[in-house]
Amino acid sequence: MTDCRNCRRETDLFLCQLCTKELGALLGELPWLLDQLDITVIRMDKLSTGVIGRSSDNPSPINVGAMELSRTLRGQLGTIIRDMCESRGQRPPAKAWSNSVMAEWLSRNLSAISTSEDAGQIYRELRNGTEGILAAINRISRMYCGPCTNVVGHNPQGEDIECGHDLYADREAVGDSRCVKCQRSFNPREQLLITIKRRDLLPESALLETLETLGEKVSRVRLYDWIRAGSLQPRGYVHHGRIVPNRIQRGDPRVFSLSHARQLRWRETEGAE
Repeated sequence: MTDCRNCRRETDLFLCQLCTKELGALLGELPWLLDQLDITVIRMDKLSTGVIGRSSDNPSPINVGAMELSRTLRGQLGTIIRDMCESRGQRPPAKAWSNSVMAEWLSRNLSAISTSEDAGQIYRELRNGTEGILAAINRISRMYCGPCTNVVGHNPQGEDIECGHDLYADREAVGDSRCVKCQRSFNPREQLLITIKRRDLLPESALLETLETLGEKVSRVRLYDWIRAGSLQPRGYVHHGRIVPNRIQRGDPRVFSLSHARQLRWRETEGAE
């Protein structure tokens, strides 16, 4: 037995089971976040509204801060992969990989990270990198509205088949937006209310975005503090679009109760007053 290199909990590996799950969730989201960062670098933030780019007091087509962050993350990811390969007697990849491809490689090698003595440092670097990306791509202007409820067909029993694509809209947008998958319009506020009424269980990213949309923002770090302390526990996993009690495949995202997370936040807010 040894101590987890991140939380110091006693464990068989260099990352405990909970920290390994948290790292897996981070790595699962990282490729998409890195792609969004690349979009931010060239100021082409494509939202569900179909608007490309935004006006700015600074007309420069390049987001210098995001570009520097992208370079920094590229160096960090490359170093992690190189060190992992060398420690296992493997030759590092010869070709130049994009940031998102490197993140996908790390996600596939999660078990190797948990057995590395540098597991704690890797965990912290990736978590800090994720927080940096979230700040750089300015997600405050984006609102998560839930899965698209537009009916796109019917099953053999005659029941409605909904589009189901995750919807986002500009928080300042006036009027309806458009789903990029089914190309049908939706009202962001009405869609959000439907989501809240229908679904209390949400994956981590959707949970954080929904809380922010409700004006009850919680940081990812705080969310993981709740999970680590056992205050907020997974209620299931999403497998092929359905919530199941146990993880079936690696990569099935865990879901948490939105109402429970809101209660935890309210308690902490009241306690701080």
